[in-house]
Amino acid sequence: MGQGSVSSAVRALQTTLSFCYGKNIAVDGDFGPATRQALIEVQRSSRIAADGVYGPQTRDALGHRMTGPGCGIIAQPPRLA
Repeated sequence: MGQGSVSSAVRALQTTLSFCYGKNIAVDGDFGPATRQALIEVQRSSRIAADGVYGPQTRDALGHRMTGPGCGIIAQPPRLA
């Protein structure tokens, strides 16, 4: 998922970037330049490839979800062989 995408999944990512990582971006479901830049900053701080694309590596590195008024780390599901 990257710049130009418009969906509820983008809105969920924006919510995580805003509330869990303190990024000042609109939560509107539109993956624009501000969302891309915020994602790159979070990717850099997570020490993963900072390409501004939300894929498996970024999903696994973020590992956050909304938990009431805050954010929490969620355990990653086991991978099937």
